[in-house]
Amino acid sequence: MGSNHQEHLLVEQDLRDAIGRGDFTLAYQRYATAIAGRRPGSKRCLRWRHPLIGPIEPDQFIPLAEKTGLIVPLGRWALEAACAEAVTWTRPSSCP
Repeated sequence: MGSNHQEHLLVEQDLRDAIGRGDFTLAYQRYATAIAGRRPGSKRCLRWRHPLIGPIEPDQFIPLAEKTGLIVPLGRWALEAACAEAVTWTRPSSCP
């Protein structure tokens, strides 16, 4: 086994652990639409902040997640996080 294989296994385990710990964040990026009458929207971008390496770009970890089958639990995490945030946005703030 070469070092590339061992490195791949370590990063895969890091990704698996990160999903379990929720080491990801959702960043929101606004965009405008050219269609008249439509309001601008936003898209959610998944970000991974590795505890030792720091930020890891999605183009580095998404292919690994797809290749290893971790894309499903990662997608589930992202969907649940987005829904939880959306719920907080729709709740009226409590006023004394």
